[in-house]
Amino acid sequence: MNLYYTLKAQVENLKYAEQQALVHMHWTVDEYDNADYFDLNDILRAQPVNDPASLLPGSSMSDKDLQDQHITRTRFLHESGGMSLSDLHHNQVQKGGNK
Repeated sequence: MNLYYTLKAQVENLKYAEQQALVHMHWTVDEYDNADYFDLNDILRAQPVNDPASLLPGSSMSDKDLQDQHITRTRFLHESGGMSLSDLHHNQVQKGGNK
């Protein structure tokens, strides 16, 4: 695809983002123009998270990918600083909370 059409598509995407802000967020054009570009794009790209486990590090990696790296999912989660809900509950109980 040549540069002209790539840039034209980007301009149309920006116009669409502005339209969404004006329609759904009831903003004025001035409010949109004065908004932080990166924060606004993060907001407009947001999607609902239906499965909290999908946010865990390595959740998108297949078992084969992990096996190829010679690591288990549990070990990967531990080394990345993550913690399962059962581990979190166990730690809370050991500290005397959430009995």
